[in-house]
Amino acid sequence: MRKFSFSHNPILKFPWEILLFICCIGLIFGIVIQRIDAILPSLVGGLIFFIFFAIKWFSFIDVTDRNLRIKLGFLAYCEIEFSNIKDISTVKHKAINGIGVRVCGGGETAIVTNTGDVVRLQLKEKGFLKLFGVFKISFTFLRLSPEKQSEFIAMIKTYLTTL
Repeated sequence: MRKFSFSHNPILKFPWEILLFICCIGLIFGIVIQRIDAILPSLVGGLIFFIFFAIKWFSFIDVTDRNLRIKLGFLAYCEIEFSNIKDISTVKHKAINGIGVRVCGGGETAIVTNTGDVVRLQLKEKGFLKLFGVFKISFTFLRLSPEKQSEFIAMIKTYLTTL
């Protein structure tokens, strides 16, 4: 079993924990002085910064003996059996397509945290990912941005040849 991190865009390398802490201080201050105009911005900012914090620290691609488990913070979760993977390759993910969970069209979905070269999995049958633990998105192609792409591709190809 091997766990891969997602490669991080410079915006995700920012120390979001500090901003989250500052928002918590602002929220506590707003509650103490009982001012809604101090509470709301701190609360909204804290929620936004928490999303980036969660993506930065709680995202991984876990390679087990039978499948891939992919988690992007609390935004998305997906499991793919190795027997369902048809091919693995690399593709360019443009900045205009954005980062995060993206539906690219044509049965392709991206769970990426960076632009440029990303890994593309082609599946034999439709796969599903859960968005926010509730919504299901189906795909036949999945883009991922693991930190060590060549090692990740080699490991997946090894698993595919043993099937």
